Amino acid sequence: MKCNQLYFTFSLVVISIYLYSCNSSSKSDAQNESASETEEVMEATEEPMGEAPEEMEAEVSSPFDDPTKNKSIDVNLKGVYVTSTKMPHNQYSYANLFDGKPTTFWESMKGAGPYEGIMLYFKEPTAINFLKINQKSGGNFAKLEAVEIYTNGSKEGIHSLNNEFIELEAENILSLYIKFERLSDISRTDKFDGEYMRSSFFDKNKSIGITEIQMMHGGNRLNLKAPQILPGSFTASSTLSPNEAYGVQNLMDSHKEFAWVEGAPGLGIGETINVNLDSETEITGILVNNGFQRSESHFKANARVKELKIEDEKGNTNILKLEDKMDEQYINFQQPLNGKNITMTINSGFKGTAYEDLVISELKFLQGDNLMVVSNQAQENLKRELIKKSKNTVLQNYLDNAVDFWYGEMDGYSSTFILRSDYTFVSYYKEREGDEVLKETISDGNWEIKELGPDKAVIRVFGKLMNISRTIDYYAGSSEDSYIQIFQDFVTFTNDKIEGEKFIQNHEIVRESNE
Repeated sequence: MKCNQLYFTFSLVVISIYLYSCNSSSKSDAQNESASETEEVMEATEEPMGEAPEEMEAEVSSPFDDPTKNKSIDVNLKGVYVTSTKMPHNQYSYANLFDGKPTTFWESMKGAGPYEGIMLYFKEPTAINFLKINQKSGGNFAKLEAVEIYTNGSKEGIHSLNNEFIELEAENILSLYIKFERLSDISRTDKFDGEYMRSSFFDKNKSIGITEIQMMHGGNRLNLKAPQILPGSFTASSTLSPNEAYGVQNLMDSHKEFAWVEGAPGLGIGETINVNLDSETEITGILVNNGFQRSESHFKANARVKELKIEDEKGNTNILKLEDKMDEQYINFQQPLNGKNITMTINSGFKGTAYEDLVISELKFLQGDNLMVVSNQAQENLKRELIKKSKNTVLQNYLDNAVDFWYGEMDGYSSTFILRSDYTFVSYYKEREGDEVLKETISDGNWEIKELGPDKAVIRVFGKLMNISRTIDYYAGSSEDSYIQIFQDFVTFTNDKIEGEKFIQNHEIVRESNE
C-alpha cells in the first residue's frame, strides 16, 4: 500500500514538472516571437535618408473632436504671411485660415507647393500643444503629406500629416513657420551618365488649399486673430528701381525681409507715403520696423527714418521720433487720426554706411490694441503683368514651380530653386558625404529680368545669403555655425539648365529619354 502511494506521488511530481516545463517553454517562445515582431516594427519605421519620417498611425482621439468641451482663448497674431497666394488675393487670402468657415480657404499659386510655407507672428509669447491643418481635397488640390515646423526660427521637426493633428510641446512661441515638406503629385526623372542625377517637379496644374489652421494648449482652443485688413490702397512719392523689389507693396505684407525704399536723391527728406482708405477709420498709433531688416548688414548699410510726420485730411498731426534699431517699435499718437486719407512724410533720417537710400521694412496701424493693415493691388498687378510677359518664354515653365535637383547617389549635392511671380526667390543647397551634411546654403531675396526670350532668360537675384557649416563631434554632438552676407548673382535659364555665375548652384533639368 505504501509503495502504491509512493508511486502515485512520484507520478504526480513528474507530471507537474513536465507541465511546468511545457508552460515555461511556451512563454519563452512567445517572448522571443514578441521581441522579433518589435524588431521588425523598428526596422520598418527606419526611413531612407532625406525623406520625412512616417508617423505610425494609431487610433488616438483628437483633442479637436468636441469643441463644446474646450474653452476658447483669443490669441492675437502680430502678422501673417504666406510665400505664395493664388489670385485674386482677396478671395484666397490668409485671412481665410482663421475665420472658422470650412467653405473658405487659402490657396497657393498653381504649381507652387514644395518648400512654400506660412509664417505666423504672435503678439505675446504663446504655448502650443496641438496643431491641426485642415486641407482642401479633390480636383486640382495636391495632398500635403508632411510639414516642417520652425519655432522662433529654430527647427522643431518634420511631422507627417497622416494623423489628424500634430502634437507639439512648444512654449514661449513668438513665431511659427509651417514649411511644406512633402506633397503628392511629384514627378521624378533619374539619369546615370557617369554620375547619378535626378530632377523633381511638382505638377504645374496642382496647388495647395488649406481651410483652417487650428491650435490648442492645455485643453483650450486658441482663437487666432490676424490683423484686420482694411480695404484701400497706398502709394509713395518715389521708389528705388527696380520697383518690383522695392515698391510700397512690401510695406504691409508682414514680411520684414522685404521693404519699401525711397528713390529720391539724398536721405529722402520730404518723401511721402499716402494711404487711401475706403472708409473713415480711427488710427491711434503705428507699429513700424525701421530700416532694411533683411539682415544686420542691410540695416546698417541703408538709411533709416529719424523723424516721421503722420496726418489725416482733417489736419490731425503727429510728429514721431523713431529709434535707430533693428526691432519693431510701437508708437501711440498724442492726437488720434480719423479719416480716409493718411499721409506720412519723412522729416529726417539716419545715414547708412553704404547707401543714402532710406528704407522702411514694415508698417501697421493701431486702433487701441488691434492691429490693422491696408489691402493693396500693387503686388497682384505685378504678378499679373509678369505672368503675361513671361508667356511663350522660357520663364513660363519656371515661375511658381520649385525645381529640385540631386547630383550623386551617396556623396554629392542637392539644390532647389524657386522663382516666384511676386519677384521673390529662394534657393536651397546642400553638400553631402554619406549621411553627413558638409555644407548648407540658403539664399533669398528679390529678382529682376535682364534678358527674356523663348529659349533663354537672364535674371539678377539679390538679397541675403546664409552659409551654415556643420561639423560632427563624436563626443559632444553636432555643432553649427552660420553667417549672413549681402549678395547678388546673375542666373541664366534655358529649357535644360539653370546656371548661376557665382552663388546660385547649377541645376540640370533631367528629362525622360525618348529612346
